[in-house]
Amino acid sequence: MSFFITGTDTGVGKTHTAVQLLRLLRANGRSCAGFKPICCGDRRDAELLLSASANGLTIDEINPLWLKTPAAPLTAAQIEAVNINIEPLLDAFRKLAARVDGVFVEGVGGWMVPVRSDYFVKDLAVEIGLPVLVVARNRLGCLESHSPDSRQCSGGGLALRGRGLEQSLQRPRYRPNHQRGHFRKRS
Repeated sequence: MSFFITGTDTGVGKTHTAVQLLRLLRANGRSCAGFKPICCGDRRDAELLLSASANGLTIDEINPLWLKTPAAPLTAAQIEAVNINIEPLLDAFRKLAARVDGVFVEGVGGWMVPVRSDYFVKDLAVEIGLPVLVVARNRLGCLESHSPDSRQCSGGGLALRGRGLEQSLQRPRYRPNHQRGHFRKRS
């Protein structure tokens, strides 16, 4: 079982979703790994994926391209004077996929984030060729807001296999008081 995990935007819960899936499969005896082809800024996502992946892997196998600038890959590469070559990323994916039963590839940002001026995260997903999971924040209107991602998946020949709604870890500050018909501050 392998998937390409994308999100409606940055910070939506792609890493959390991938880590939970990796833990679930590993708990059931499956050898699997997370793969973050490109990290921009810190490498925390890749470190979390590594910690949930099969033993014996390195951070560079999980994350072959690390740009230290916290921006979209296109911008980070321009700032750092790096030419992003896609073939080494695909090669790293193929090598990792040959070592484990399943790979959860986590995209960078959302579906249309530019990797190069002529290449987007969606293009990387098409070249990798895995079914897609789209993660969105669980809020009113979220399913409609990421339906364009769904259409682009099918337009690129990829199968959309699921939509994940990420729950906030924070409790709401207010809760309804149904007897009085108004909200009261949570103590």
